[in-house]
Amino acid sequence: MDFFQYANIVDAFATFETRWLTYLVGGLCFAVVYVFLVVGLFIIAKREGLKNKWMIFIPILNTYYFGECSKKNKLFGVVDARIVSAICSFLELTLVVANILYYVSFETLISSGYLTEQLYEDTYYGSYYVYQLNGSLPADLNWANWCFFKLPDVVTWWLDILYMVAQLATFVLFFKTYAARRYLIFSITGVLFPIQGILVYTIKGNKGYNYNQFIKKEQQKQYQAYQQQMRNNPNNNPYNNQYGGNPYSSNPYDNPYSTPPAGGSDEDPFGGSGQQASNPKPSDDDDPFSEFGSGGDNSSSNSGDPFSQN
Repeated sequence: MDFFQYANIVDAFATFETRWLTYLVGGLCFAVVYVFLVVGLFIIAKREGLKNKWMIFIPILNTYYFGECSKKNKLFGVVDARIVSAICSFLELTLVVANILYYVSFETLISSGYLTEQLYEDTYYGSYYVYQLNGSLPADLNWANWCFFKLPDVVTWWLDILYMVAQLATFVLFFKTYAARRYLIFSITGVLFPIQGILVYTIKGNKGYNYNQFIKKEQQKQYQAYQQQMRNNPNNNPYNNQYGGNPYSSNPYDNPYSTPPAGGSDEDPFGGSGQQASNPKPSDDDDPFSEFGSGGDNSSSNSGDPFSQN
């Protein structure tokens, strides 16, 4: 499928006379990336002891082999990776057939003389052309007309969407197995750009893991590192800051409320942090309403109380 992705990029700027560049550039780019893919998958399969390694060398079948390499993980914890890669390889095969029909119909219409090109727009990268039919087609070329003008919009476009979803699921399972720390960026890059072979080659030396076990192993490493840090700190101060002790154990501000009043019988329930334990009964001199009489002793005279009853 990578061949057609490269070819489509070149085809957007090719003309009748330079259309051979479409096949040449597409073929060269596909060959380079394919070598990386085959070498990377083969090294992984050999290290993991997988069978049927011959499938790696055959296009489309090596897409299925991604699932064989990823069988330690399951999609959503339920779907086997080989089922996901089998669906992806089937969609890839369907797309390859659709693209072959497109280019065969393209060459057929050109050779028959019924297809012409017209300059649509000059861009920074070159001239962009559109194709039009020259006259009415005979009945035996209706298939070519439909495959060239209708197939990309009616069939290929929807197949591309389904294929991208299946490809993303396949890559997520594969890179979760061999590149768990960066599986998401690897998977998205592999779907958006036809460089899957290079990505596979870069992680060929990684050992395969079940993703859940990998997460547990990483958590265990972090916990062991934390324990080691605690053992190395006798003061149990893992942050090793200047506040390892209690900075409020003294009274730097000479707060008069930090200790109980002299002669008091109650202890300070706040440990000297700014509150007195007991509130002594105010004297008459401190009572702002003393001129109206005592407010706390019922046995005293009520002569100063304006509301007293004689």
